[in-house]
Amino acid sequence: MFKTTPPDAADILDNGAQTYRERNAVYGDNFRNVGGAMAALHPRGLTLETAQDFELFHLHMLMVVKLSRFANSMLLHRDSIHDIMVYAAMCESILAEREARDARARLAEKMAERVDGGEKEDVTASHPEPPAPSVPRTFNHPEAAEEFDPAD
Repeated sequence: MFKTTPPDAADILDNGAQTYRERNAVYGDNFRNVGGAMAALHPRGLTLETAQDFELFHLHMLMVVKLSRFANSMLLHRDSIHDIMVYAAMCESILAEREARDARARLAEKMAERVDGGEKEDVTASHPEPPAPSVPRTFNHPEAAEEFDPAD
């Protein structure tokens, strides 16, 4: 029977509890495996400073979650492996953005060094700028807006 009124807080909590029971039956207390794995992977801790650092860490953690879920499934849950592949590609994209930004900064330094009589040598022609990312990025961190400009 369909309910004619919107769900109230108790209904939402009941649905959440049901989801928890269903997922816990499949994955168990996987968060405990992830905590131990992350501690083992990073015994000296991590320092995250930029928005990209946090993006990479988030994707890294999702890969560890999916890997531990794959292990819990007796190496049968294909969706977990597929998700790892997607998260890894996203990490590679972030690293490529970082490398391109760093290369542009090094190029700008070279240009500044080659100033001769007030004229700059155009070294950008042989180093075209990479295309802007196709996925829009939104940053809430105040430094992130300074750090990443898609028009750069």
